[in-house]
Amino acid sequence: IKSMQVFHKAVQHIRKGDRAGICVTQLDSKLMERGLACSVGAVKVLKGAVVCVNRIKYFKQTCTSKSKMHEDEYIYNEGMEEGKKQWALLSFDSPVYSPDNSVIIASKLDTDVNANTCRLAFHGRMEKIVDPTNREELSRLKIYTIKSREGNIDRVADDRTLIGKDLFKKETDMSLFIGLKVVRSSNGDVGVIESSFGSSGKFKVRFNKDQKDKEGRLVLTYKRYRFSDTKKLTQ
Repeated sequence: IKSMQVFHKAVQHIRKGDRAGICVTQLDSKLMERGLACSVGAVKVLKGAVVCVNRIKYFKQTCTSKSKMHEDEYIYNEGMEEGKKQWALLSFDSPVYSPDNSVIIASKLDTDVNANTCRLAFHGRMEKIVDPTNREELSRLKIYTIKSREGNIDRVADDRTLIGKDLFKKETDMSLFIGLKVVRSSNGDVGVIESSFGSSGKFKVRFNKDQKDKEGRLVLTYKRYRFSDTKKLTQ
């Protein structure tokens, strides 16, 4: 290092948080505009991150899943609701250099510059570095969506067994749903799918109490994990 300046004033030393101009030997200044001076491993290259985020209340637009936000790089927000902290999985269009536990501020810069509106969308602290291109790494994030299906009761097979229909297509792999619980909309009773019935998509549901009629519908609710490579369903 030949010399250093802070706001055009020569200095003999700089410390954490300072912004300085540094003159070094044998470096083509055209190859670098700016950078970070740090110890080895302190700053990492990020392709994505898990962030605990807070929506900025003055931001009036929606923060929907997969919407594009702007920071130093492009960010994709996984989803937000009003008035509470949430976990968000962010994916950067190009790598970002950042220390652990950094604060992230995202803004919506593609709005009308003449509009009298807040463009800062959310802020939060980075909790975990994630590579969104690594499927195995993503599968460790237990992010799921709730799925719900409704079917009808075809008939009563015996006191505690109903035959259901209209919940699955005939080509559905029923082995994925064996053991899952369904709820009767008419009385709230909970039954378990025991097996398929025939080849038209019908199925058997076993209850732990008597079922005397076929009123109402059968409701199946389950979790589907977003980054799981298996087809296994859970409730």
